[in-house]
Amino acid sequence: MSGYFIIVLVPGGTEDIVDGVGKLLAPYEEPLVRPEEPVEGPKPTWDGWCIGGPPFDGCVRGEPSVKDGVDDASYARGHVLKGNVIPVNEVPDTFADPEGVAAVVTPDGRWHHYNQELYELFGTDASSLPDDLSPEWRGRRNEILGKHKNCLAVGVRLHI
Repeated sequence: MSGYFIIVLVPGGTEDIVDGVGKLLAPYEEPLVRPEEPVEGPKPTWDGWCIGGPPFDGCVRGEPSVKDGVDDASYARGHVLKGNVIPVNEVPDTFADPEGVAAVVTPDGRWHHYNQELYELFGTDASSLPDDLSPEWRGRRNEILGKHKNCLAVGVRLHI
């Protein structure tokens, strides 16, 4: 089990950010029971999520707020929108989280993984999370963000 950081892009003007993020993430939810046969469609990537969340709270704006001593269970009681929702054009080129951004989910529901080939084969699990940020992924991520300048970037902690 592991937590990792992604950015979910919701259209600018979205009134209910939590609902908007939830709808975009829903197709990627880990089923309670894995099917024996491979299924078509999105690969499972999470079994729990929250906007913000240790240690990623504030990372989308490049200013993480450290929450020493706060465990996942107590933090997961609610989403923290403040500091975790910003216009795409304010997302910094680099992130304060040393592991970086594992994926970007665009408003069309597409999951852009730092290692798309690996994701297409296996989905996301703790062993497929990035050890570092490759320049190729950083460039691709920034290109994706550049195509969605009218969106809001939401920093999300996923659990798998």
